[in-house]
Amino acid sequence: MAPPLKVSDCSQITDGAASVVLVSGKYLEKIGRDKKKTPRLHGFGHATDYLPLDKKDAPTFSIARKAAEQAVSMANMKPRDLHGADVHDCFSITEIVVYEILGLAEPGKGAELAKSGATTLPQVRHEKMRGQFPFEIPVNAGGGLIGDGHPVGATGVRQVVEAYQHLTEQAGARQIPNARRYLTFNMGGSLTTSVAMLWGRD
Repeated sequence: MAPPLKVSDCSQITDGAASVVLVSGKYLEKIGRDKKKTPRLHGFGHATDYLPLDKKDAPTFSIARKAAEQAVSMANMKPRDLHGADVHDCFSITEIVVYEILGLAEPGKGAELAKSGATTLPQVRHEKMRGQFPFEIPVNAGGGLIGDGHPVGATGVRQVVEAYQHLTEQAGARQIPNARRYLTFNMGGSLTTSVAMLWGRD
């Protein structure tokens, strides 16, 4: 840990487990499940890189950007079309950088986006945050890695569970209103791997 980060800016490694069952449209028909009420995977992106131990430059998060671009292209969506997102926030600064990677904020402006309230659940925004935003995308409504814990291997799958709960209106007090398009964005291996998935329901 290095300044200006403090202990509260860092996620805690925890025990945890999560599971998701993916099925085809044909299987949904077979079991009589309504496709319109079932979240679908619309876009997927995955990128990897080696870990350069001698690199001294500031990280560019290039593979994270590549994974996000792949998912957005496959889904034919723009990041600002989303209704919510769960992103990898192993440190508080990571979430801010991800805003910039996704194109939600200009380079160097991620913190301003966070302060504006545009990524905060509307039901918990402070009065001074309320106003007209170019877009609103609540991010990490369930607390993210910092608030909910970081069970490492289960973290990415937990994000998908969170997406499912919002898209099926089962998220309780943290429910994102009218959520129909949702992003899960995970990173690992000291920036050597990134996965982005775009989920949606009719």
